[in-house]
Amino acid sequence: MQFPRIAVVLASLLASSAFSAAPAPSDNGSLLLSGFEDPVKNEWKHQTRADLVPFKAETLPDKVKEGAQSAKWTDLARHKWIALINTPSDWSAWEALSLWIYAETANGQKINLVVGAPKEGAQEGYYLHQLTIDWTGWRQIVVPFKTFKPNRAPAPWSAVKVLRFTAGGWGAEPLPDTVLYLDDLRLIRR
Repeated sequence: MQFPRIAVVLASLLASSAFSAAPAPSDNGSLLLSGFEDPVKNEWKHQTRADLVPFKAETLPDKVKEGAQSAKWTDLARHKWIALINTPSDWSAWEALSLWIYAETANGQKINLVVGAPKEGAQEGYYLHQLTIDWTGWRQIVVPFKTFKPNRAPAPWSAVKVLRFTAGGWGAEPLPDTVLYLDDLRLIRR
C-alpha cells in the first residue's frame, strides 16, 4: 500500500528546514535579510509613519541586481528613516553586512546603517556605520561589523532588535537629487 509511504515522506518534508519559517543560510554562507522583492511593504516600513511605504518596486533590468526587482529609494526628506520589519536577532555567526546599491548620481548623500541593540532596561544602544554616495551605477557595499561604531553601550551582536537605514542624523541630510536602488541585503561571513 502506497499511502503510508507517502505520508512518511510528506511528514519528513514538513519537518525539514525547507519548510522552516526561519531564514536559512544560503549555499554561499550568507543569510538573506531582504531581496527587496514584491511586496516591499511586507519587509520594510517607514520608521515613524505606518501609512508611508518607503520604497517603490523597480523592475528595469539595469536597476535590478538579484531577483525580479530592486527597491527605489527617492524623496529621502519624506522617507528619511526606514526599518527592516523582521530583523533576525542573533547576528553573532556573521561578520559583515552586504548590500548592493545603485546610485544615479554621486552627490555625496550620507546614508546611515543603524543596527539597534538595546540592553535590557537601558536607553537604546546601537551600532552605526555611515556611507557616502560618491559613485554612480552599482556597487556592493560590504561593512564588517568591526567597522560599526558602538553608541550608548549596545548589547552584543547576538541581541539585535532592528536594522535601520537613515538619510538624517549624525551629520546626514536628505539631498533632493538622491535616487538609490537597493538590492540583495545579506549577513555574510568574510
